[in-house]
Amino acid sequence: KYFFCVPADDGTLYYHTLTGALWYFPPGESTEDCREELIAAWALVPESFDEKKQADDLRRVGKLLWGEKKRSHFTILTTTDCNARCFYCYEMGEKRIPMSERTAHDTAAYIARACGGEKLRLRWFGGEPLYNRRAIEIICSELRERGIRFSSRMVSNGYYLDRETAETAVRDWHLDRVQISLDGTNEIYKRAKAYIERDADPLSRVLENIDSALEAGIAVDIRLNMDRRNADDLIALADLLGERFPGRRGLNVYVSVLQEFVVPVHDFSAEEEEREKALLLRRHLADLGLHRAAALPRGMRVTRCMADEDSHEVIMPDGRLITCEHFNSADTVGKIDSEDRDAAVVKAWKETVTFPECADCAFYPHCINLKKCPWAKGGCRMTDRTMRRKELEMSVLAAYHEWKNKLGKDQIS
Repeated sequence: KYFFCVPADDGTLYYHTLTGALWYFPPGESTEDCREELIAAWALVPESFDEKKQADDLRRVGKLLWGEKKRSHFTILTTTDCNARCFYCYEMGEKRIPMSERTAHDTAAYIARACGGEKLRLRWFGGEPLYNRRAIEIICSELRERGIRFSSRMVSNGYYLDRETAETAVRDWHLDRVQISLDGTNEIYKRAKAYIERDADPLSRVLENIDSALEAGIAVDIRLNMDRRNADDLIALADLLGERFPGRRGLNVYVSVLQEFVVPVHDFSAEEEEREKALLLRRHLADLGLHRAAALPRGMRVTRCMADEDSHEVIMPDGRLITCEHFNSADTVGKIDSEDRDAAVVKAWKETVTFPECADCAFYPHCINLKKCPWAKGGCRMTDRTMRRKELEMSVLAAYHEWKNKLGKDQIS
């Protein structure tokens, strides 16, 4: 089940999603030519063998070996307020709370105590994290003064990430990557974001800021939020990005279909239409050189995300600790001024759920669904599986070409 076949120009590739092994077969050769090797590597198994049970058992063992790691990853919401008013925001209805300077100092002190001297990965989130830049400055300054090594990333709408901010972010916040969401060309983008600044051309400003971030050495992931309302316009936006950032190092653009969490989105008339539109845009981004293959996974996943990783905590602007940035106000785990933790909430966010499609799915070793996660509420959708297949094919081919280039074409047999 987990032996994933990808045709290549000069042969066939087989990737094992459970172990991460990758095989190349030249034309004329097949799996029968190395049957014993594939059996030893779990790629060929008896027909009666329960591969899903094997994957579940290995995942349980992996979690035990993973153990309770020291806390080294922190997602910090500097504010739940934002200068944009996106109609699809899943934080709709939440109180708009900025992190105070006192709480920022306390947050830095808490992180210093919790990390045990480990190098940290910080992630700035909101609302719009730059809407409360002062909190970032305080936390980073105090960590530097304490001699704690850290790097950081950010999820932002990009409106405030001007040249001066980008240079400061690299120098003082050790920012190396930012995710920025776009919704279409200027008129559609303006309506979707509804900035309080009432800028006549906010898209141009954000594109200029993306350019500044890239020049400063910050990698930029542009997320194109798609629904029926803007699916066709995103093709035009992709063309605009291709003209603006041709072959730009550090830039990656990808598509994400909006899901209904709190407020309605403009659903497609059928999932087939959604899938076709998403695949069309993805192919267009790849053809423009804007979408690149992710690193090939080296085996199965043991955890899903921040919500079920003991090494990761999410800090709210008021100092509460939660498990997931897609937060639920009732699911507080603890506070930064206390070591007490609500074990029941932590356990609940680690509970997984499977769907009927999991039984025979080649992606199962890479896929974990948490019962409380809003992304799992829609079940396993064909659109998601199709996009995952295309992404994995892209990663397999990229890994193969990298191996081939290193080895030399004349040595491949």
